[in-house]
Amino acid sequence: MCGVEGRCWCVAQIVPLDRSVRGSGGHEARLLRLERRGLIRRGTGGLPDWLGKRRPPRLRGSVLKDLLREREGGW
Repeated sequence: MCGVEGRCWCVAQIVPLDRSVRGSGGHEARLLRLERRGLIRRGTGGLPDWLGKRRPPRLRGSVLKDLLREREGGW
């Protein structure tokens, strides 16, 4: 689940649609309408082939240390 925030408020949640729900007529018709209008883009249900073939690069440093250093510095 992914939350979308706007002005410090959660305005939407992005969640995968359960396959059993996807097959039902009411939801399918609504999704088709939204897709035709360009309001949504449905996923294929799978992962791209390139994902997971390589290990991510190891980076030096610490994100936490950098964040704390930035906060100490202020604006």
